[in-house]
Parts: sequence; structure tokens; C-alpha cells
Amino acid sequence: MGSVFLINVPIALLGVACAVPLIPDSKNPHALPPDVVGALMSIAGLGLVLWSLIEAPVRGWSSPLVIGAGIGGLAVLGACWAARMTGRRTSSSAWRDSAAWATRLLEITNG
Repeated sequence: MGSVFLINVPIALLGVACAVPLIPDSKNPHALPPDVVGALMSIAGLGLVLWSLIEAPVRGWSSPLVIGAGIGGLAVLGACWAARMTGRRTSSSAWRDSAAWATRLLEITNG
């Protein structure tokens, strides 16, 4: 039953094999490296929101776990959005102290 999805493996390999020689490297000498922390935060935020939407019919829309996961996911996505709007990258050191958290929350709520 799950073997029907195995057709995606050769298609993905073909896509990577074609992309490597055809897509040029960036010519920007000041190009920034990928924002790994931001990517992980986006994945976590979307994962929490989607999990809460999937589990809500099973556990109940008023379940504390569903509400907490949904709010937590929205908070993480909001923090990523606020960092992007202010032109900052989401470095792990920026999230360690409480002043940074307070600043991020103010940026989210005040737009």
C-alpha cells in the first residue's frame, strides 16, 4: 500500500541530478549562508499548527494539548515572521536571553 509513493524516489533523484549542473551558484560575493535556525523554527511552527488541526477532531477542539500546540506553533511562526520583517536572521544566540524574547514578543504584537 505504501509502495505507491516509491515512484517519488527516482523522480526526486532525477530532479537533483538535473538541478546540480543546471542551477548556477550565487554570484553575490556577500551571500549569507542558509538560516538553519529559521528553517527549523518554521518547520516546528508549521508542524505544531498542523498537528493541532489534525488532532483537534480526535481530542476535541477545547483540549489543552491541542490549544497549547496551536498557540505554540503560531508563536513560533510569529517569531520567525517578526525576525524577517525586522531584517534580522534568527540566530540561536538571539533567543537565549529574556530581553530578546521580550523584544520579539513586542515586535510581534506591535507589528
